[in-house]
Amino acid sequence: MARRYSRDLQVVFHDYQRHIGRPGTLRDAVQWGLSTGRLTPPTFDPTAALVSDMKEALRSETRTDDKGRQYRANAAITITADGGIQESLWGDVDLGSTPDDFRIENFGQRRKGVVDDLDKLKIDVDHYNDSHPGKPYQLVLEFTDDLAERQAARDMEKDKKAAE
Repeated sequence: MARRYSRDLQVVFHDYQRHIGRPGTLRDAVQWGLSTGRLTPPTFDPTAALVSDMKEALRSETRTDDKGRQYRANAAITITADGGIQESLWGDVDLGSTPDDFRIENFGQRRKGVVDDLDKLKIDVDHYNDSHPGKPYQLVLEFTDDLAERQAARDMEKDKKAAE
C-alpha cells in the first residue's frame, strides 16, 4: 500500500472517530468517508483482487496429519524481485517440489513476524503504562505455559474423539 494512500486512510479514520466520539468500525468509517467525499472508491483491478483472495485461501488451507495435528498446507516466503518489488513465493508443504530450505525459510520469516508483533505490542504497552501510571498493564512475554495448555486441550479433544 502506498504511503500517501495509507496516510489518507488513517486521516479519514481519525476524523471519523472524532466525528462519532468513540471507537468505530472500519466499514462505518469507510462509508462515512465515501459519503463525506473524503474517500473515493478505488479502481478495481481484478488480478489484484484474485491474488488477494488466493493468498487468503492458501493461508487458511489446513490438513490433518496422522497424529491428528492440524497444520498449514501451504508455505510462503517473501522475496524482493528485480526492481525492488516485494512478492511472495508459495508452495504446498507436502509436495516434493517444495524444497526443505523453502519450508525452513518460511518458519524463520513467520517467527520474525511474531517477534516483530511482540516488539510492537511491548512498545504499545510501555507507552500505555507511561501514559497511565495508575493503571499499569503487566505484559507477559513468556509463552511456554500458553503453548502447553493449547497442546493439552488438543490432546484432550483427540482423546475424546477417539473414545467416541
